[in-house]
Amino acid sequence: MMLLSKFVVQVFLINAMLIINKTLISKYRKTLQEKRMNRKSKGLLSIASAVLVGISLSTSVSLAAEPGSNSSKNIEEGKKIAFSRPKGNCLACHMIIGGASPGNIAPPLIAMKARFPDKQVLRDQIQDASKRNPETSMPLFGRYEILTEAELDKVVDYIYSL
Repeated sequence: MMLLSKFVVQVFLINAMLIINKTLISKYRKTLQEKRMNRKSKGLLSIASAVLVGISLSTSVSLAAEPGSNSSKNIEEGKKIAFSRPKGNCLACHMIIGGASPGNIAPPLIAMKARFPDKQVLRDQIQDASKRNPETSMPLFGRYEILTEAELDKVVDYIYSL
C-alpha cells in the first residue's frame, strides 16, 4: 500500500511539473512572438516615417527650385547619374525616393540638408568616403575618377536636394 501511494505521489508530481513546463514554454513563446512583432513593427514604422519625411522634404525642395533654372537642371542630371548603373549607381546601396530596387546596406538618402548642413562636407563624402572612414565600401568616385568634377557636382546637387 505504501509503495502504491509513493507511486501515485510521484506520478502526480511529474504531471504537475509537465503542466508547469507547458505553461512556461507557451508564455515564453508568446513573449518571443511579441518581441518579434515589436521589432518588425518598429522597423516598418521607421521605414514608413523615413519615406514620409523624404517625400515631404523632396516636395519642398522641388517647389523651391524654379523650373528651367540651372539648379533644377543640375538636379535632374544629377539624378540620372545617381541612378545610372555604370556611373553613380547609388541605388545599389542606398534607398532613394523614386528609385527602383534600392539597396539597404547604406543609409537612406533622405533629409540630406539636415544630415549635411555644409554642402562641401557632402561633396567630400561622395568624392572620397575613405577620408572619413578608411574601411568604407563606398566607391571613391573622385579619387578613382568614376565621376568627372562636373558629374560629381551634379550628383551632389541632386543628393543635397533630397
